[in-house]
Amino acid sequence: MESRLEKFISGKPELLALKWMPVSGFDFVVCASSEGHLVSLAREKAVLLKSKIYGKKRYASVVLRQDGVLVTHLVHRLIAKTYHENPNNLPCVNHINGIRNDNRPSNLEWCTHSENRKHAFETGLATAKKGEDSPFSKKISQFTLDGVFVRDWPAAKQVQRETGMRQSGVSNAANGKTKTAYGYIWRYSQTA
Repeated sequence: MESRLEKFISGKPELLALKWMPVSGFDFVVCASSEGHLVSLAREKAVLLKSKIYGKKRYASVVLRQDGVLVTHLVHRLIAKTYHENPNNLPCVNHINGIRNDNRPSNLEWCTHSENRKHAFETGLATAKKGEDSPFSKKISQFTLDGVFVRDWPAAKQVQRETGMRQSGVSNAANGKTKTAYGYIWRYSQTA
């Protein structure tokens, strides 16, 4: 194994100075570098693995054989597993600088879901969606008791902000729990 890796990196000065460690858990040897590269030693000739961007969150991934089955693995998790102990069995790997394709071990740390989410908000990688921007917000229509359309609102919370009518009362009417609220008929808009 060592000689194949040495032979592979000897012709590549940019890889020669890096620290390489084996990644455990595969049918063949995979090595991870101190710069976040992966090399497969599955065949006679070593191969620098090329990652693909995976999923909505846009993380680098590679497909490797594990127990005879091809499995997609996130590169940052493989690097963290190789270079960082995880004695508390933490479930997440955080990119310290917030750059998802910077998979150097020095940029990775094990953390909880809560810590990972908090870091995303602190670094601006995630933002809270509130009010009408929330995916849970529903547009609502206001009608007189005679059924005459009054206006559309982006959300029941906005009705409360602008009129003082309680959000819960408006929502109860829109949900059909009550017929009216504050002298109006309320219905969730069909185009939300």
